[in-house]
Amino acid sequence: MTTGSFCPGHLMHIEILEKAKEYLEKNNYIVIGGYMSPTHASYVDDKLNNKGFTSIPAETRLEILQLMTKESSWIGTSCWEINQNRFIDFPDVYMCFHKHVKRDYSGVDLFYVCGADH
Repeated sequence: MTTGSFCPGHLMHIEILEKAKEYLEKNNYIVIGGYMSPTHASYVDDKLNNKGFTSIPAETRLEILQLMTKESSWIGTSCWEINQNRFIDFPDVYMCFHKHVKRDYSGVDLFYVCGADH
């Protein structure tokens, strides 16, 4: 899984998940899925507006990611984070996903993937 502003989402966001999948498979993991979770609007707005930029609305960022992952057999997007009533930092987002993965898929590990700007 990966989180981020995705403002805008771009091909390198997909590439880091692809590279992580390659690495894990070379190390005998079976990768069954990947998630992209766009960050809550309040964080993105503050981050960009403080620098004099306008942010892309959360729903649009989610739609962009959905279009980017539409043809993928294993990468999907999650609206959970952007639909919360406040910003939730990535360790807490990870823990929420981890809890659900462990509940629904026993024996499955969850890895957090981030880019160089994280």
